[in-house]
Amino acid sequence: MPGKLRTLPLVAIGIMLTACNLSLFQDSQPTLSNVNGAVLPSGPVGSQVILAGAGFGDVQGAGRVLFSPSTGGVALVATIISWTQAAVVATVPAGVPGDYVIAVQSGNGLTSGARIFTVTPAAPFDASAVTWTAGPALPGAVSGTGVTYAQIGTVGYVYVVGGAGAGGAPVATVSYATVGTNGSLGAWTSTTPLPTALAFVGVVPATP
Repeated sequence: MPGKLRTLPLVAIGIMLTACNLSLFQDSQPTLSNVNGAVLPSGPVGSQVILAGAGFGDVQGAGRVLFSPSTGGVALVATIISWTQAAVVATVPAGVPGDYVIAVQSGNGLTSGARIFTVTPAAPFDASAVTWTAGPALPGAVSGTGVTYAQIGTVGYVYVVGGAGAGGAPVATVSYATVGTNGSLGAWTSTTPLPTALAFVGVVPATP
């Protein structure tokens, strides 16, 4: 009998500890690690965002994704596409472009730490509105030239590399032009030619 009396409290304590551990797990604060895997996430209204972290809950329940204006005001609630313990996919709610504090509120009412998300203005594209403006002619008439854009410091450049000249013969010329803030091109300047004449080549910029 004395042995049994000592065993019962130990069993009761074990049940209590298990219950406490479950409660702590269920009521733990969710963690938001990143949004879209970006340092400075951004996107227009209606775009998808992926919020990665932990402790969101296996099901959404009453869980929400909140976009709160960084300057203060009423939080916007995002539409949820999918919800798991470690990732939530939602769409950016309708709101004024600007910086928002984004956070995940799990079904138990606890809210994660926040991340800054920039809602960008919508940029509709209308193909019928595209117009062309003539710029400076290339130094020589070529076809199959490689073209690339590179930004060095605050200045953008367009490079044309090689190509096929008269009679289809490859050329080794390399030229560049600056790109203005309005998209206009400056005059073409010749620079160090290729070691071998090439045509119909792919070009990739490598900036410091």
